[in-house]
Amino acid sequence: MRPTLLAALTSSLLLSSAAAGDALALLQSDTSFEPEPPAAAEAPSNWYARAEVGVNLMDNLDPKSALGQFHMHPGLDVGASVGYYFTETIAVEAQAGVSWNRFKEWTQGTKPAIDATGDFIQVPLVANIVFRIPLTNEGLEPIFGEDAELLLYAGGGGQYANGTMNAEGADIFTADGWTFRYQVGAALNAQFTDTMKFGLYFRFARSGSLDASQPLGADISFSSLTNYAVGMNLSLKF
Repeated sequence: MRPTLLAALTSSLLLSSAAAGDALALLQSDTSFEPEPPAAAEAPSNWYARAEVGVNLMDNLDPKSALGQFHMHPGLDVGASVGYYFTETIAVEAQAGVSWNRFKEWTQGTKPAIDATGDFIQVPLVANIVFRIPLTNEGLEPIFGEDAELLLYAGGGGQYANGTMNAEGADIFTADGWTFRYQVGAALNAQFTDTMKFGLYFRFARSGSLDASQPLGADISFSSLTNYAVGMNLSLKF
C-alpha cells in the first residue's frame, strides 16, 4: 500500500508541475504581446499650389512712333501656380494669371497731359524654375518663424494682352495680341500649418513688342510691356 500511495503522490506532483509550467508559459506569452504602433501620418507629396493677389504697377506705354507716352494707374495682379519639387530646394511650376490696369493720361512732349480712360489686360502663361532657401538658421528663425522660406524663381512663356485707350471722347488705339514674356520673382513665406505657408511676393515681368491699331491713323507698335507686382501669396502642399 505504501509504494502505491507514494507513486500516486509522485504522479500528482508531476502533473501539478507540468500544469504550472504550462500556465507560466501561457502567462509569459500573453505579457510579451505588444500592440502594433499606430501608422505614421502620411507625409505631404512633392506637389504644391500657390496663389498670389497684389498690386500691379505698369510702366508707361511708349509707342515706336512719335505719338507720346501713355501712363497707367496702379492695377490688380492675380496669379496661380502648380508645381513639383524634384529636390528639397528645386521645383518646376506652371503659372497663369491676370493683371489689370486702367489708362491714366496721355502726354506728348511739352504739351499739357490729356486725361485718358480705358482698360489694359494681360494674361500670362509661363513656366518657372523655383529655388527654395530654407530660413532655418538659428539667427533667422526668431525673425521669420519656424520653417520659413525664401523662394526665388525665373521663367518665361507667352502673354495675351488687350486694351483700348480713349481720350477726349475718342478711341486713340486698340492693342490686341500675343507676345513673349519673361519674369523673375521672389516670395518670403512663414509656416502657417504643416502643409500651408503664407507670405509676401514681388515679381518683375517684361514682354515683347505689341501691335496696336488706330481708327484714324496708321498702326503703331509698343516696344515692350513692363510690370512690377507686389502682394500676398499662399502656398499649399498636397
